[in-house]
Amino acid sequence: MDNKIKKLKFVKIAHVVLIWFVLFGCLAAMAGIGGLYTFSQWLKPDQLTTDLQKHVNSIAKGMPDNIMDIENQTAAQFYIDAIHGESKNKAFFLYRLEGGQLIKQASTSQLKGYIPSPILANHVSDLNSWVEIRKIITVNGEETGLLIGTMLKQKADVSFIFSLFLISLIGAIVLTRLLISLFNQNVNKNTMPLMAETNLILNKEKFDKRLAPKRFGPFAMLAATINSLLKKVDGLRADNSELDLANDKLAQDMESKINERTNALRMAMEEAEQANESKSTFLATMSHEIRTPMNGIIGSIDLLRRSTLNQNQFRLSDTIRESAFSLLRIIDDILDFSKIEAGKLEVESIPMSINDILEAVGRTLLSVAEQKNVELRLYCDPAISENLMGDPIRIRQILFNLAGNAIKFTNSSKSKKGVVQIRAEISEKNLEFTNVVLRVIDNGKGMTDRQVNYVFQPFNQAEGSVTRQFGGTGLGLTICQRLTDLMYGHIDVKSELGEGSEFTVSLPLRSSVDTQQTPKHEFSELDLVCFSSDYHNIAAMESYVKHYNANVTACHTAEALKQVTEHYRFEQSHQSIWVIDATIQHDDTVNLVYDLLEHPNLLNTRFLVLSSTMDNQVQEHDRVWYMHATPLCRSNLLELIQDVADNKKHDPSAPKESNVKSVAAMTIDEARKKNQLVLLAEDNAMNQRVISEQLNMLGYAVEVANDGQEAIELWREHKYPLVLTDLHMPHKSGYDVVKTIREEGPNGSDNENFTRVVAITANALKGEEQKCISLGMDGYLTKPLELNDLEVVMKKWLNIDNNEAASSLKEVSRTKVTETIPSSGEPIQQSVLVSYLGNDKERHVKYLDMFKARGNELIDKMNISVEHTDRENLKNLAHQFKSMSKSVGAMPLFNSAFELEEVAHTADSADIGLLVIKIQQQFNDVINYVNSEYK
Repeated sequence: MDNKIKKLKFVKIAHVVLIWFVLFGCLAAMAGIGGLYTFSQWLKPDQLTTDLQKHVNSIAKGMPDNIMDIENQTAAQFYIDAIHGESKNKAFFLYRLEGGQLIKQASTSQLKGYIPSPILANHVSDLNSWVEIRKIITVNGEETGLLIGTMLKQKADVSFIFSLFLISLIGAIVLTRLLISLFNQNVNKNTMPLMAETNLILNKEKFDKRLAPKRFGPFAMLAATINSLLKKVDGLRADNSELDLANDKLAQDMESKINERTNALRMAMEEAEQANESKSTFLATMSHEIRTPMNGIIGSIDLLRRSTLNQNQFRLSDTIRESAFSLLRIIDDILDFSKIEAGKLEVESIPMSINDILEAVGRTLLSVAEQKNVELRLYCDPAISENLMGDPIRIRQILFNLAGNAIKFTNSSKSKKGVVQIRAEISEKNLEFTNVVLRVIDNGKGMTDRQVNYVFQPFNQAEGSVTRQFGGTGLGLTICQRLTDLMYGHIDVKSELGEGSEFTVSLPLRSSVDTQQTPKHEFSELDLVCFSSDYHNIAAMESYVKHYNANVTACHTAEALKQVTEHYRFEQSHQSIWVIDATIQHDDTVNLVYDLLEHPNLLNTRFLVLSSTMDNQVQEHDRVWYMHATPLCRSNLLELIQDVADNKKHDPSAPKESNVKSVAAMTIDEARKKNQLVLLAEDNAMNQRVISEQLNMLGYAVEVANDGQEAIELWREHKYPLVLTDLHMPHKSGYDVVKTIREEGPNGSDNENFTRVVAITANALKGEEQKCISLGMDGYLTKPLELNDLEVVMKKWLNIDNNEAASSLKEVSRTKVTETIPSSGEPIQQSVLVSYLGNDKERHVKYLDMFKARGNELIDKMNISVEHTDRENLKNLAHQFKSMSKSVGAMPLFNSAFELEEVAHTADSADIGLLVIKIQQQFNDVINYVNSEYK
């Protein structure tokens, strides 16, 4: 510590306090003086009024009688000026009375801000800034005019107050400095010795010495306190050695415990990582084990659906296919929950139909509902646009979970029929967004308030007995809530024990800007009578047909239907159709229909009967159609009404039309004249043939470029409206193609010469599609191309004449799949081959022969690359083999080629050689399979 003791300024705080004290004293004094001065001025208003009134009276009294004459204005002005003199705070105004009006006769200079108001009345006014006196002038008892006198009140002298404040402030500062100086001198005289001795003890650490308190006068108590402190410090020093020993022991104990905790934490982390790895391995194994057989089921169903099926069989195949996908959702729930927890789950935004999603969920859950004797009802507001953007898979997942739970916890009894409703409605709509509300309502067991509070917690099913009785993972509602949050929506639940539950999901969905919605039906020339004893069915039917402008009469009872029948008339230019709901009392209602057929008012009426039986009934009468309506689906109802209106014969046993029709393609010259020629940029010869054939099947003409450079040159020459380009080609890639087209072509998409570019690639890695879109591409397809996906893209960007084009297909969301596809064990999977090349066996043979020839070339080149250790070329060859194999359904070969492409740069040479041998063996298996099945 520094031995030099500086004088202390003990009164810094006192300094500030004194300054403010004196300052506020000055302000108070100034305010008091100013206030007294101002108050003194305000104490005079009565005196001012009296003085002014005397002055006005004296002026009026001494005024000549004829001064109010018009010819005496000059004399009147002279008189007023003389009376006024040089006064600056007074003003006088003289008015003569002429024709009942007051006219100014003479006046002095006006006061600032004052405007006289001549009113013929004696009046005294004491205003804020001046005093005003009005005096009526009379001559011989007759009123001849008015005299107004006003005086300005005095105001406070601001300069005087400011000077007073300034002088007070300076005096306060001087006085404060003087007081502070004297105070510091007095304090330092007594404190400096105290501080010097204390500092000496501290510097030499002589804590056993003591101060003499009496020497320090008023600071004696402070010296005594310092002595006490020195005594305690001296005692603590004596125990210092023991404290050091205790500290060392404590440090050792703490270090030992920290090491133990660290080791325990490390072991716990290792166990957690192992558990997490085991969980991931288990989930991956479960996914593979479930998806592998399901791939065979779904593939077989897809193959079956392309064969000749009647209406009922095709509908049943729909149910089987939907049920197969519903089994996959069990593992999807667990996998999705893991992804959500890791923050890796993403949602798409693609065009979708809420009605299609709702009806697909209803068809899938119908068999479950029937097994529990629960009635399933569907309703989708027809005002909901068919062009909303969203993630159909996730919305379907939410509805499936909510509706599945509702059916699970709902039962029917003798006194109450179990009912589950799935509804889609609009709560709010603007030009950009539609807020769609999805409701799942049941009349089941319901929940208590406590159960409602925990219902969205993971692995929680309201109570333990629920898991034992109903099973399930307890993740469904948690996933619903988190998926809703990912889509910026909100999920809520209302429930009453014993009455049922209602789950509400509100989703803000953006309207699509790419397509314009056109009405699917037009019923303005239909006269419809809808009958149902079920309130929900009649309300739904009425809502659906009214949306398409039908003239509707709704009947809820048999008596109302009878009255309509007796008085029924319809316009001859319209078609009369009666929709009769027979889902509740089937036999009685069908008999009622046959009675109505004979009624004289209904001889030209056609009937659509809604049936609850799964078997479609043959049209026994030429004016009666049947429809399965449990649940009542909007799309089926409207399509059947359209069939009835068109008198389209209803034969359920008739074969279902194929959903892919080949049409005659335009020639290249015709397509070029119509600006509908497609350019395909593809370096693989087999892919060129396959994609060209697919385009021809859909009615499109195509020219082929063998690489990116050739594609750019052809585009510069012909400016194609649509370019399909592979991404990885020699000379120039697909990325180079789109960059050149965007740099050299028109900028605006509304330009008729604007070229659309769609990527076609076998690389389905995450992020690849977004990269293509960011470079200016208009679409993205993975190879091999499915006809449905290809047709959707072609109709979107290059829609040819409907009379020449293939049959329209509904746009479906493309499910993201992993690059590696489980195989069924066969060298070629027929379902995959059919999905890419159609059902024409001759076409299969042609492309399989091409695959054999091209495959032999690639095998030879692979062997040469292995001998020369040319890994880059080997990777390119594997990529080509992978693409070719998938296009003909050779899935085992596809998986091996994909594996070779992935490890070409990293695996050992010996492992690569074994993998090439495996590919050659699998290729030979494909050749043998083709020779046995197609020869």
